[in-house]
Amino acid sequence: MIKSINQSFAISEDAVKRYGEIWANTDFMLNDIYEKQFKEDPMNSAVGTLFVGHTKIPMKFKHVISETTKLFNTLDSIYTYRKDKSRKYEVSIMNKDFMLSYMEIRKVADTLQSAGEVIPKKYQLGLYL
Repeated sequence: MIKSINQSFAISEDAVKRYGEIWANTDFMLNDIYEKQFKEDPMNSAVGTLFVGHTKIPMKFKHVISETTKLFNTLDSIYTYRKDKSRKYEVSIMNKDFMLSYMEIRKVADTLQSAGEVIPKKYQLGLYL
């Protein structure tokens, strides 16, 4: 089973040229989620790795939730000032700084939001398999 949220390996070359390499390589790879660990302390469970460009960021479930909220708040503040689509903004994800465009920040935020929705479902499904 593929444990990728965005399946970035399947993104076409046209999309890479249009949106850029960071956008195309943004993904979240899920770890195996074990029943005992997730049941006892779900927020501190290591749930996967976020890939932003060529940077790997290991994350716990609580980080997925908090970074998603932080990125969507950043997007809300950028949107009101956005004039140039190519402009880059400094964004910190898990104490790592990135220079990302609005569209790249949106991709990372959407990826983390999807991961946050999939992780509990993966745990629940694992209880029955």
